[in-house]
Amino acid sequence: MMLRTLIYVFVLGAVVACSQAAPSEADARRSVSQALDDGDETRLKVVSFTKRDARSMEFGGMQSHEIFFTAEAEFVTDAMFETNGPMGMNQFVREISTSAAQPDGGLLDQFRLNGLGLQRAKKGERLLLSGTVAFERRESGWVAVGRSMSLQKVAAR
Repeated sequence: MMLRTLIYVFVLGAVVACSQAAPSEADARRSVSQALDDGDETRLKVVSFTKRDARSMEFGGMQSHEIFFTAEAEFVTDAMFETNGPMGMNQFVREISTSAAQPDGGLLDQFRLNGLGLQRAKKGERLLLSGTVAFERRESGWVAVGRSMSLQKVAAR
């Protein structure tokens, strides 16, 4: 009977310890991928992802975990992309939306597109992303509750 109790306590302790594990690099990558066209990889996809650092916090009984990352996303086809505001180097964004590429209408057209927050991208061009993904511990486990990224458009490789 005592052995059975010890085994039960050991297994219960192992389950609790495993359920307390912090979110992984793969969890953060999934969150970033989801921020690119809601996870649709037909125009833009994450091709590399590196966890740079992480930190855990607890305040008032709420547990949170933040993963700092750098990533590269590559355009799979020519496309337009939107970052929820006029494009600038190191602009902070939460998500990136794409649409089918439009023909180039010259300098005035490019000025109009920039004012709308749209940029052209050619197949093979990449976005360098860096930022954070925030997670919150809930009864169901760790849930991604926010992300912030800065981006820079670079030429095709």
